[in-house]
Amino acid sequence: MEASLTKFNFWIMPSQKTADELKKIMTIRKDKPHSSMSYPSFEPHITLASIQLEAPLPLSTIRKAIPEAQRAFTVKFKSVDVGDHYFRSAYISIALGETLKNLHEVVHETLGTSPKTPKYPHMSLVYISDEDAADGERERYYDELKERQLISDTTTEEEGVRLRASPESEWMEGSLATEIWITRCIGPVETWEVVLGVIALRPPPLLRGNYHHYYHHPVYLAIRIYKTMAGRAQHYLQFSSDNFTLAAGGVLFRLAPKDEPDPNTTGSSAGSPPTTNGNVINEAPTQTNTTPTTPVSPRRQTHPSDMEDLQVCILHHGRTGDFVLPKGRKDTNESLEQAAIRETYEESGYACEPLPCPMFTRAPNPGLYTGLKPHVEPTSTEPFTITLKMQKDGSAKLIFWYLMRVVSNSAQRVAGTQMPNEDFEPEFVAAREAIEKMTKPDYKSVIKLAVDLVENGMTMTDHRPAFNL
Repeated sequence: MEASLTKFNFWIMPSQKTADELKKIMTIRKDKPHSSMSYPSFEPHITLASIQLEAPLPLSTIRKAIPEAQRAFTVKFKSVDVGDHYFRSAYISIALGETLKNLHEVVHETLGTSPKTPKYPHMSLVYISDEDAADGERERYYDELKERQLISDTTTEEEGVRLRASPESEWMEGSLATEIWITRCIGPVETWEVVLGVIALRPPPLLRGNYHHYYHHPVYLAIRIYKTMAGRAQHYLQFSSDNFTLAAGGVLFRLAPKDEPDPNTTGSSAGSPPTTNGNVINEAPTQTNTTPTTPVSPRRQTHPSDMEDLQVCILHHGRTGDFVLPKGRKDTNESLEQAAIRETYEESGYACEPLPCPMFTRAPNPGLYTGLKPHVEPTSTEPFTITLKMQKDGSAKLIFWYLMRVVSNSAQRVAGTQMPNEDFEPEFVAAREAIEKMTKPDYKSVIKLAVDLVENGMTMTDHRPAFNL
């Protein structure tokens, strides 16, 4: 049965990075002598509305007070002030922009109540009891912020105020507001709770297309459940099947052939051609039959001296001019590893297979308890990294990246493997050169991690990566 409420609050939440920095500022005098009511732990927030209704409303109705189309927005710090109330002991005054003003009006109009949010909008830094305040604790907290140089010296109403967690930290002039929480604040601060998880705000249009900036905020269309506000929160991400896409890609390695073939010729190298489930690849394969699995030549273990011969296959995108890596969506009923092999082959034209390599993993060995900490798996073929991207429609895309090797070190590219809408020109280049050629930050970080893993594996005594000859 759905819960109903008569008394609740809407909290506007800063980004997680800003919240973490603010919490350090909030606790600078927590170890000093004070009464039990002073310096409780709570999440930094802007109280958008404090609602008291005569009749209870179901949570689904309360949720509708926040417009579904509401985007994330920036809040600007205006000043740091000392107040005369417990819940405004020391606080950051927030500049009242149009978004904050409109949200404030919409919530109260929708619920049919009058605003009861003194000093709106503000973000409390500490709660200090009247007993301690009478002894000057609120002023001492503010003075210590100044003494530690955690507040900028020069502030005007136009410039606002800047804060930082330490003299070595970056200054904060405000924050991106990414979430709104519905909370119930009854009794001691430590017992306050979030009653509806999170209302995640849509990405602002100015940041669309720059999804790597949102890797630290994978919260859109997600539900995060918080048990209490006392620092013992349990965080969960959940996406329904119609709001996420699974994809896989590969970083394809080989050792530079001693006799480079003519790049303009296609087909297979001397000997047996690459096969797909037993079928010879001599033309564009069907979408369901593109996973080369049979090595066509013996392989040898690498040596540190092989690093100078290590090459990576990168793709030049004909339409955009970018250098990228092969990847694509997982087909229905296809494993992620199969998807990575298929996509790498389709977009590069080189038959390939997973490259076993030493790497850290949290996956346990079958039938053994290996603990929760990462351990080294000497011949892992698991994904070496995962990329989470938020799409334009608000859905999530998870890309699982695998290390790959060609099934024959001297194999030539097979023609006609790309899909009709693809325009990639593959090129094997020196591993470190491949990192520098990447034009997008997300691809650059993926390929750098892959090269580091393989080169590090080459220096080990045992289980060095092996390549097909």
